[in-house]
Amino acid sequence: MVGRDAGLNAVRTLCNTSCSHDTYALTPRRGGFAHFRGCTIDPEPVTATTAAKRLRRKPVTIRQWARRYAARQLGTIDRAVYYDWDDLATIDGCMARGEDVPATPEGRDRLRAELRARWRNAA
Repeated sequence: MVGRDAGLNAVRTLCNTSCSHDTYALTPRRGGFAHFRGCTIDPEPVTATTAAKRLRRKPVTIRQWARRYAARQLGTIDRAVYYDWDDLATIDGCMARGEDVPATPEGRDRLRAELRARWRNAA
């Protein structure tokens, strides 16, 4: 990668909501915006170890959540699996509030949007 492309994240991501599941795209810089075959891609890729430190949990717990709740997997580099940080944080938040965790990443996206709108309206 040379020039402008050097700023892109090296993780190859699978667009979960695209028409074909063998379609890959590079993620843009954090805060960037990319529209790819009907899917908006702007995740923050984290490994289970990084997410565990940020959420004050064990990495094995993060991996169990990823399997149990079908957390959005962005890709792998060597043996490290990268997950969407917002998706894992939403799972943690639902568990902390005692709510049911939505079954799909799209359901958790809707929940985040509802909570964000509720927070803005309250302010």
